[in-house]
Amino acid sequence: MKIAGIIILILLTAAVGFQIRVTLKSQEKLNAELRAVQEEVGKSLGETAKIRDELEFFSHPDNREKELRARFNYRKPDEKLIIVVPDGAAGGE
Repeated sequence: MKIAGIIILILLTAAVGFQIRVTLKSQEKLNAELRAVQEEVGKSLGETAKIRDELEFFSHPDNREKELRARFNYRKPDEKLIIVVPDGAAGGE
């Protein structure tokens, strides 16, 4: 009878040990997924802040005009545009 009790105790201990091992592996996997999601959320928050800053910047008409001029060399009809090229940048000398 004692031997049967010891065998049952050993089997129960092995089963509990196996469950603990499975639970720890699952926890490690979930922690890795959590870190990946947290990193993605951090990137998204950074992009959101950048977009919010650009939205604030472009909400002012003067900034929109300044950006239009910088990107597309835009000028008003009565305005002359002068492009200054530094020495050596023209490729001649």
